[in-house]
Amino acid sequence: QERYKGSGYIERSKLEIPVSFRSIGYCGLEQLKEGMCPFIIPDRAYSEEYGFISGFARPEFYSVNNNFL
Repeated sequence: QERYKGSGYIERSKLEIPVSFRSIGYCGLEQLKEGMCPFIIPDRAYSEEYGFISGFARPEFYSVNNNFL
């Protein structure tokens, strides 16, 4: 989150995962107020192999160690 907040437009776009608002807009996830106002998805909701995993896009899967946009 801090990296996103301290970055410019180009770097921010590299940290964002493009998904439909319908897929995460009503999941109760945290949302930043900077840039494109991305939702903070739990680290478990993203895999290098599979990409975004909507089933884990819930607040109960937040890790206290990492947060991804």
